[in-house]
Amino acid sequence: MKSKLKSKGLIALWIILILSVNSCRNNEQVINSNYLRVNDTTCIWQGVSYKNLSENISLKLDSVPNDSRCPVGAMCIWQGNAVAAFTFTKGNVKHSFTLNTITAFRTDTILENYYIKLVKLSQPDIYSDKRYTYIATVLISK
Repeated sequence: MKSKLKSKGLIALWIILILSVNSCRNNEQVINSNYLRVNDTTCIWQGVSYKNLSENISLKLDSVPNDSRCPVGAMCIWQGNAVAAFTFTKGNVKHSFTLNTITAFRTDTILENYYIKLVKLSQPDIYSDKRYTYIATVLISK
């Protein structure tokens, strides 16, 4: 009986994961293809480096050191903010920076003549565990 419940739980988890990944798809973009789009949005999984070889650039969501947003499914009286830490590389030059989810703080930056904006940062629901992987939707343009 327990193994059936565990199997159903794993299936439900996969369905939720697939649905959340599909919400981050953008036309022909395939999630986790590690291709960094320029002049368009790209969904970046935490810990994965996304590259654009023709531009010789890469972007990685290193961590989310602070997330005070109201969890999905909870009722809160504040908006909250999340801080996302990134590494942007052009050639051999690396830049570490942070972007925020609310406009009261920095939500965009310009590095090496590239405009980088945090469009969206996924957040865990109140039932998820601490191993949750964030997904940042970023816009990079020249």
